[in-house]
Amino acid sequence: PGMSNLEDFVPTFDGPLGSLLLNERDIVIIELRGLKHSRPNLHTPELAELQMELLGKHLTSDELISAYKETIGSIYQRLTEQGVNLSAYNYWETANDIAFVMEELGYDKFALFGNSAGTIVAQYMLIEPAGKLSALSLNAVVNVPAGFNRMCQSSINKLESIFAEFEGKSSYASASPDLKKRFLST
Repeated sequence: PGMSNLEDFVPTFDGPLGSLLLNERDIVIIELRGLKHSRPNLHTPELAELQMELLGKHLTSDELISAYKETIGSIYQRLTEQGVNLSAYNYWETANDIAFVMEELGYDKFALFGNSAGTIVAQYMLIEPAGKLSALSLNAVVNVPAGFNRMCQSSINKLESIFAEFEGKSSYASASPDLKKRFLST
């Protein structure tokens, strides 16, 4: 949270990809509410600090969840004390912000690229504001109702199924012994 679309994507178009794409279309990169260059932003250095603290520690799931809950709780308290209305930061608001910016720039319809959590925002754009998209490209998909928690659980389930498959086939198990243990220790 708090990263920058401008810093992430502008450099991408200052090279061969930009030369290829910019000759035939406009590209609009929007610094969404809560990101680094918006005010207020939701930069959370506490999470980065927690992740550094956790390196090399072998916590149980419960310990890890507890550490994150505590850190997220302190972030919530800090932002609310600063007067940030956190209910204004959600997928619906983001989708409507994008539609508003594009309309203000004079685009009746536009193509949208969704990346990472932006794939959820892009799917909201299909629902409302209706009729604004001429095309949509997603580099990953998470169902809108399921959201981020479902994405994490799906990733865990997929890894578990891979580990089970490797353990269940002798040729895989001999080629990659203790895959789960080695993966988790890494």
